[in-house]
Amino acid sequence: LHKRIVLLESFVGPALLLERHAAAELHLGGMFIRGKGFQEFLRRYPSSDLADHAQYWIGEAHFSLARNYAAQGQEDKALRALEQAVQEFKKVIVNHPRGEKVPTALYKEALALLELKRENLARARLEYLLDHFPQSEEAPLARERLAGLRESSR
Repeated sequence: LHKRIVLLESFVGPALLLERHAAAELHLGGMFIRGKGFQEFLRRYPSSDLADHAQYWIGEAHFSLARNYAAQGQEDKALRALEQAVQEFKKVIVNHPRGEKVPTALYKEALALLELKRENLARARLEYLLDHFPQSEEAPLARERLAGLRESSR
């Protein structure tokens, strides 16, 4: 197995291999270890072109964990995981401002803020997304979410 990994690393590059391994871990239920594979990726390859992806997936791991805790009725743990998700999504924006995961991180940060009942801050993040990334895939979702917020505040 080790020989296969070394061979694979030489073919695709160690950064891509580690990112793919961490992504597989998350999709196979590894979200419950809070994105440890992605943290290792960032530790080893902080300036990789995929660093924004890794940071985003750390946030996503916490966001998914929060939903799992909420479904189990563990509200305190869910709130802590949401708070951590917000912090991790912010790191994408701060540490990788030109990264391709920035619009997605902004949108997910807003969703986490809404679950934390911080509507004004969530609205600000959605508006920032629309102002700075109007052509992103998340822009229509942000518009829809903002429209829903306007409707609910009437």
